[in-house]
Amino acid sequence: AEAADLSGFDWGGALVDESLGRTTTPCPVLHFLPDENHAVEDDVYVCPCYKTARRTGTLGTSGISTNFVLSVELPSDKEKDYWVLRGAALICSDDSE
Repeated sequence: AEAADLSGFDWGGALVDESLGRTTTPCPVLHFLPDENHAVEDDVYVCPCYKTARRTGTLGTSGISTNFVLSVELPSDKEKDYWVLRGAALICSDDSE
């Protein structure tokens, strides 16, 4: 993969259900804006981003998997559990690399 892929969802300006038969979708450009006193809003899904689709890794000394990259807040009109049960995540590369 050249960039991150969406896994478990599609993008339509916000999270939407993935198209039938599609397992991943190329991720649109993301802009990160630092915020000193940031609070997560109610209408976002805090989406994990992983290095590989396997989503496994060694637990590092920080207590976080070595496969985990960061969390990205994506707008959604559905509850967090809806996306968690679908395994919604950003994937940086395929497992063949």
